Amino acid sequence: MTILLCDIGGTHIRFAICPDTSSMSVPEKFLVERYTSLEDAVARYLSAQSIVPESVSAFYLAYSSTNAWNRDEAHLRSVLPKASIVKCNDFEANALGIALAPVEDFTLLRAGSGDRPDGSSRVVLGVGTGLGLAYIIDTPAGPVVQKTHGGHMIAASANETQAAVQRALMRPDYPMPIYEDVLSGDGLFGLYRHLCHGSHLNPQYHDCADLLVSGRDDTVTRQALQVFHEVLGVFAHQAVAFGGAYGGIYLTGGIVDRLIHAGLFDASAMVVAFQRPAVEVVARDAKATPIYWVRDEFISLSGLLGLARRAQG
Repeated sequence: MTILLCDIGGTHIRFAICPDTSSMSVPEKFLVERYTSLEDAVARYLSAQSIVPESVSAFYLAYSSTNAWNRDEAHLRSVLPKASIVKCNDFEANALGIALAPVEDFTLLRAGSGDRPDGSSRVVLGVGTGLGLAYIIDTPAGPVVQKTHGGHMIAASANETQAAVQRALMRPDYPMPIYEDVLSGDGLFGLYRHLCHGSHLNPQYHDCADLLVSGRDDTVTRQALQVFHEVLGVFAHQAVAFGGAYGGIYLTGGIVDRLIHAGLFDASAMVVAFQRPAVEVVARDAKATPIYWVRDEFISLSGLLGLARRAQG
């Protein structure tokens, strides 16, 4: 029995192999742009691993809406003729992986103080090519993941600077600003460009990756990062309050990873915006909410492995 795990996002595709449900191989990550289709990516990965496609008995696939590849089973059968196929949202797999991981796998960015309400859920916020939000609800039968469209929630603003940025980055085909307009790779770079134009400066960097490497000491970059973290804090405040997720905030995604690795993640700015003045009960419970960084960029594959284990009973 060979189980193939796959997570496709807007920028990267990730793979791992499981000879059974007890463990998986060392995960591998590739750029989506290297492949013409999902079938092409699967076929080339299996070939590199010297695995005969007919030997794959199950294919667990997590996918993002930011990836437009065809995921129809008929297409997948052309490369995985004997595999059962299980598909789920990438953030659903991400949250399940987090739910099954020990707390030691996370980095604590902010410890909560005080008692959290009984029955509090947890929330996963992922900032990458897009913006994801999912809740983890612990039950006697095990964790349950509630996926959402939270990244497309209408954005709130705490001051005029945030409101102006959200209006400037609003998509022309959307009636209102949404959080993903700012909290994403394109959003952060768009925020930088907007602030450049407001200061009558020409942008010096060509994309978000370039900005975070070459522009880390740039004054406008620092201003953009300040606003970005403030908006992230407002988003986290709403996500926690709406879902009663005082059990913890779990930050994941490529942009969060890059910011932390570059020493540019501003936890203080996020916490100030998150812990903003509110009615007493909300302020008290928000103060008790810890914030974690999910260090494992392959956590979604762990979530898919969890699904495979459940299927095996």
